[in-house]
Amino acid sequence: MVIDKVLMDSLKVSPRLRMNYNLLTTVNDNSQRMLNAIEPGSIVVPIHSQKQSTETVFIICGKGILYLYDENGKEIDAVLLEANVLCLGISFHVRS
Repeated sequence: MVIDKVLMDSLKVSPRLRMNYNLLTTVNDNSQRMLNAIEPGSIVVPIHSQKQSTETVFIICGKGILYLYDENGKEIDAVLLEANVLCLGISFHVRS
């Protein structure tokens, strides 16, 4: 799978100004891999977590802040991700 301008331009952005693109290769793939295209002005993605998983977030263009919360919903960190600068992504493990 090549993630390039052609793929990005093919995504039809919803009225919420964000769209998911499934990166799974088969129906038996039990990982969670998706491309989230989020446009400026989008409603903030709600706080959520996956039980016992590792999540990796990369920014392809633009910038955004990824907020990390503890199991009680208290913010514990905020990471600025910005394309073409030092911090392009973050990988973290979710514990339940």
